Amino acid sequence: MARTPDLVAFADVEDLDATRETLLAAGATERSAPRQVASETRICVLADADGNPIGLRGR
Repeated sequence: MARTPDLVAFADVEDLDATRETLLAAGATERSAPRQVASETRICVLADADGNPIGLRGR
């Protein structure tokens, strides 16, 4: 059976780097490093302890 791709909902945050660091310190793991997707917008994807994706969108 083929695996269904993960769907990721993104939360808008003021400071992507600070929010990412806070979540990583709390035990999240990185799935996708921060990357630029628009002139003033970056995204990244983390995973919680159960493997659920956490999408972040911000500056």
